[in-house]
Amino acid sequence: MPPKIPRILPALSAPGFALGMGFAAVLVLMLFLTAVGLVQLDASQGRLQGVVSNYLTKSTLATSMHTAARERTINLQRLILLRDPFDRDEQRMRYLSNASEFAQARAALLRIPLTEGEQSLLQHQGKLTGIALPIQEHVVSLIWAGRTSEAQRLLVTEAIPAQDLVLEQLNQLYQLQEQKTRQAVTQATKDFKEARLWLALLAIVTVGLAVLVAVTVVRHSRRAGLALRQEKERAQVTLHSLSDAVIRVDAHGCIEYLNPVAVRLTGWPNEQARGKRPQEIFQIIPESVCDTRLDTVSRVLSGTESTTGAVDFVIAAQDSTQYCIELTATAIHDEQGDVAGMVLVFRDVTEIRALARELTYHATHDPLTGLYNRREFERHLQAALVDARASQVEYALCYLDLDMFKVVNDTCGHVAGDELLKQISLMLRQRLRKEDVLARVGGDEFSILLRRCSLDRAEEISEQIRRAMRDFRFVWEDKSVVVGVSIGVMRVAADSGDLKDVIRTADVACRVAKEEGRNRITCSGRMISR
Repeated sequence: MPPKIPRILPALSAPGFALGMGFAAVLVLMLFLTAVGLVQLDASQGRLQGVVSNYLTKSTLATSMHTAARERTINLQRLILLRDPFDRDEQRMRYLSNASEFAQARAALLRIPLTEGEQSLLQHQGKLTGIALPIQEHVVSLIWAGRTSEAQRLLVTEAIPAQDLVLEQLNQLYQLQEQKTRQAVTQATKDFKEARLWLALLAIVTVGLAVLVAVTVVRHSRRAGLALRQEKERAQVTLHSLSDAVIRVDAHGCIEYLNPVAVRLTGWPNEQARGKRPQEIFQIIPESVCDTRLDTVSRVLSGTESTTGAVDFVIAAQDSTQYCIELTATAIHDEQGDVAGMVLVFRDVTEIRALARELTYHATHDPLTGLYNRREFERHLQAALVDARASQVEYALCYLDLDMFKVVNDTCGHVAGDELLKQISLMLRQRLRKEDVLARVGGDEFSILLRRCSLDRAEEISEQIRRAMRDFRFVWEDKSVVVGVSIGVMRVAADSGDLKDVIRTADVACRVAKEEGRNRITCSGRMISR
């Protein structure tokens, strides 16, 4: 009987060996197919996002070029029709602004990687623009020389056809971009379907093999499955946050890991930060009173919340550098639902906030003087009308038109004219209260909204401005010019009518002051200074 023992032991160990091999095969196959599927999905998603982003950028810039080029032609047509020199000067500023927008959009488009077809179209467009631009400039020079008939003929026969060729090139560029984008989206969709097929194959094969080994391996895999699920949840949260600063915290509130972006923002290497609490490596200053310091983190760690939405903060790093960030905190739970840790995600929005503030400023301010522009002034004036009707208070509107400004432009040049506007803006600021609103609403026109001010007091302030302007001497190189101002003053109260009525009345009062000899003030239809 003893000789039979060696044959029995291999027989008993064969099922265990087969079970181990089958389990290992399932794991290897699952890992392989998962890796292939995830790589293909990530690649197809990345390509699709890149194509969409590239197309949106290119189409936006091409549209900006098309709009600016078209507006330049419209500006030339308006210049021919306008007779008032100030209106012409304002239209010419718009013409130059459109030219600048066109050049900036084209320069930005050239900095983007382009296909050979796009480069060829842009090069051809550049040549055509080089032909059209001198013609347009000649039209402008004819207009300023008073030869409007010749300017109209040149515009119709040469400038518009040349500009149409430029617009045609931009249309072809847009169509080419759209065609390339469709092709790229088609390819990305095909890749995505292939990746989905891989994942479907993974599911089918894994289920089939798992049925054979599931009953035997359940007891042995429970502990491993628990650890795997916890690690999978941590890995998934971290994986989705790799483009931002990520800090992983354990259940005791101590730091376990900082990704490279978090290291850069906080100034703390992983080795030094590990084991510390978040508030020890950076300071969070809330931008609003609804959340304070690390209350967001505390709520998640305490289990009262599992995830918090993005909250705006200012973070102070180790070297006291401050960043504008959006903070999102997400709790990690174990199998029993208890908090096993959390992930803090910081999105650096410093540049975005700065750009937003800059865009807001440019949308509401005059680029030359830094004063409010017409649109922002009208918003303040509308608010004053609402306040006047609700509170029965009075405001005053002063409309200022500079005298002799054209003389400065003609004798000293536009650079001198710009400098004069800056000096006058500074002088006006110094003579107004902080709560008053000052704006440049035209080429040489300003508006002042005097808050909670009676008409008599507005007359006194206007007279002070008129006298200061009368005594002002603008010196440019070897020339000295006296610049006066005509002012129209109007009471803004509950019975003043709507916004257009108030602006129109103030403008008419200003024109009356100008027609009566300039350097005068007209208040509600009567002359109050000479």
